Amino acid sequence: MRNMSGFLLVVIYLGFVSLGLPDGTFGIAWPAMYPELALPIGLAGTIIIVGTLLSGASGFISGRVTSRFGTGPVVMASCLLTGLGLVAMGCAHEGLTLYLISVPLGIGATLGPLVMGYAIGVGLGWLAA
Repeated sequence: MRNMSGFLLVVIYLGFVSLGLPDGTFGIAWPAMYPELALPIGLAGTIIIVGTLLSGASGFISGRVTSRFGTGPVVMASCLLTGLGLVAMGCAHEGLTLYLISVPLGIGATLGPLVMGYAIGVGLGWLAA
């Protein structure tokens, strides 16, 4: 039973990290993104506001969704949406797409900015992260 508890703790931790990893990447990537996409620099603020509002809304309904579908399926679906959001960010070529990407992505991660900063810092660019 003790081994199962440790395994479950690792799974929960990995789920938490995978859900939060991309959250801070947008702010780190924006200085490289907006010139390539020919967008105004101030657009980042409204995109972040949209993401924040949607994250808040998901927080309010998360209890109902989790009680209906269970923790495992909700975490898996959340990870899937997060992954799709990251792929979509890498494929974005206009501002509207970035607003739509705000739906599956959220705010407030610690590791996301580190990964994005590393990718930009070593010359891989914002699309590589």
